[in-house]
Amino acid sequence: MAFYANAGEMKEVLSSGGEINSSGFDKAMCLQLVRDVDSKTFWEALDTSVRPRIAEVATNAATKENDDGDFMSDVAEAAEAAEEKAQEVLKALGEFFLNQGKLTSGTQILIRSPNSQTIQVSSGSSKIEEDSPELVEAIFNVWLDSTAIEPEAKAAFVNGANSL
Repeated sequence: MAFYANAGEMKEVLSSGGEINSSGFDKAMCLQLVRDVDSKTFWEALDTSVRPRIAEVATNAATKENDDGDFMSDVAEAAEAAEEKAQEVLKALGEFFLNQGKLTSGTQILIRSPNSQTIQVSSGSSKIEEDSPELVEAIFNVWLDSTAIEPEAKAAFVNGANSL
């Protein structure tokens, strides 16, 4: 797995105390498979990791308070709609992967967000692009948040980013 980002923008975000997984700069992850796997197994593993993170992102958005500490119902309604949209986009992403058939060792899967709104996924000549800021955050959170599935990889990404 490799993580790529706009170095200048990432350095600016980190120097101001921001996180690499929650900022709108151009970033990408490249997953390279080390064994053959059918697309259904791959998708189930990714879906299992992403789905609860979508719910977490939406919950965090829905429970935001205004500057006076008051709960904002309009924000909660918007967060619910955004979560539903993210789930729809996740379903489309699942269909994309399920149509890949068998994924062989060495297959590279590029997951990119040129901004905080758009998710682009490609594998070979197949590509999908969708808009869902919640899904962008959830997918990158799989590898970059405090509950990353590979804490060692996250640490390596953060150390590399901090050395810029």
